[in-house]
Amino acid sequence: MTKAVDPATITVIIPVYGDEAPLRQLLTMLCAMSVDEIIVAKAQAPDAASTAVPTAQAPLCQHPPHIDGPTLRWLQSQKGRGIQIAHAAAAATSDIIWIVHADSTVPNDAPQHIRRLMADPMIAMGCFRLNFDHPHRILRLYSFFSRFDSILTTFGDQGFFVRRDVFAQVGYCPRWPLFEDVAMRQSLRRLGRVEKAPIALQTSARRFLAVGPIRTQIVNLALIIAYWLGVTPARLARLYDRFGKGRPQHREAAETTKTKPRLAPQR
Repeated sequence: MTKAVDPATITVIIPVYGDEAPLRQLLTMLCAMSVDEIIVAKAQAPDAASTAVPTAQAPLCQHPPHIDGPTLRWLQSQKGRGIQIAHAAAAATSDIIWIVHADSTVPNDAPQHIRRLMADPMIAMGCFRLNFDHPHRILRLYSFFSRFDSILTTFGDQGFFVRRDVFAQVGYCPRWPLFEDVAMRQSLRRLGRVEKAPIALQTSARRFLAVGPIRTQIVNLALIIAYWLGVTPARLARLYDRFGKGRPQHREAAETTKTKPRLAPQR
């Protein structure tokens, strides 16, 4: 029987396109945690003339001289969450890769749970339960079911984490414009268990509010069925752009809705 090993280091990967304000808040949280490296995989606009990272972004993660903290790295990438994740994963140096969306709020003890779960060699991938920054009843119901692992209840906004060597075995993340997280979970489940940590990561409800929580779930279910039936990721992305983002005025209203922030529960 393989002896369990406790990986000592964690690289956080944040794929981002826009979301500057949430990203700054997330980096502030992560820089205070026991992680070792943070890679921001920033997608550049198609017409960007330069691949250089603006120097104004560099000071977001600084530490007093007497306090150790994670190394912050910026990578430019082509647009596409799967492409950005794969690019950053290939450049990561830690034992564990933890993928976090820019609009997430992460619990303070998340790294401890990640290390504990990844010490079990029978677990191929882990993630967190989910809650939202808006108290809508449908969203609370979805949050409850996020504790279970299935193709309908496990998505990338729950903060996937995986050992780097295992991730490399499946070719990192599919370079898809949509459902790269679904395919990633399916690939890793062939190598071991998928385990949910007993704490929740909080995400923004803005997309659900822009489209409507019920309609969003109907669109998600329809896209999952289309994925099962073999519809290509490129076509799924076009369908999502058409039906899953809401009309512009609804998106604007969702962005400006003032809700009372809630801290992600620790237990």
